[in-house]
Amino acid sequence: MYNYENSVTGNVKPEQVWKLYCDVSCWKRWDIEVESVSLEGDFITGSNGMIKMKNGHFLPFKLDEVEVDKSFTTVSTLGSVVISFKHTIKSNNNDSCTITHTIKIDGEDEKQIEAMGLGITENIPEGMTQLLFLSAKI
Repeated sequence: MYNYENSVTGNVKPEQVWKLYCDVSCWKRWDIEVESVSLEGDFITGSNGMIKMKNGHFLPFKLDEVEVDKSFTTVSTLGSVVISFKHTIKSNNNDSCTITHTIKIDGEDEKQIEAMGLGITENIPEGMTQLLFLSAKI
């Protein structure tokens, strides 16, 4: 199993960040690995979507545990590999918030899982900083 977590704090309100989270067409603006994202239906628990990565790969996902202005998780299953990506917003009660991205990857081949995890998480801190920057403009 591969586990990763990163947090950043900025002078934005949770609802500002949430607007960029729930508009999947905006994901490519803050995640440099993403070319496009589509979602079947609303941004609610159980909805399915597809991420097209800039490297040409497609990553199907299902929204899990969606809690408006607070958190959501995407779960992707690729054969025996399961990728869980949780996005959490914590209000700091002073017009600022902390966002945390937590990634868990589980599968049979530990070396494959480790390499996949390192690749997926490489640009997470930069993307989170960009997310806060864009959120502040809303």
